[in-house]
Amino acid sequence: MVKGTADEEETKRYFYNKIREHKENITMCKKRINAIDRQIIQACVIQHGEHKFELEVEPCLYGESYRICKNCGYEG
Repeated sequence: MVKGTADEEETKRYFYNKIREHKENITMCKKRINAIDRQIIQACVIQHGEHKFELEVEPCLYGESYRICKNCGYEG
């Protein structure tokens, strides 16, 4: 590890702490997004009784196929 003056090391610590704070914020945001997605998926089932899946195929050579709910976009 590169060592600098006391001021430089303090500045580095400040930025390392900022990076840590941003990572924690990103993690919290991802958790909130996942919670909202779960609510949307549950609301779709409550409203429609079940998901209405349609088969989708990627538009390329040897594209994968997957099922997506046409109401909420849930991939199941």
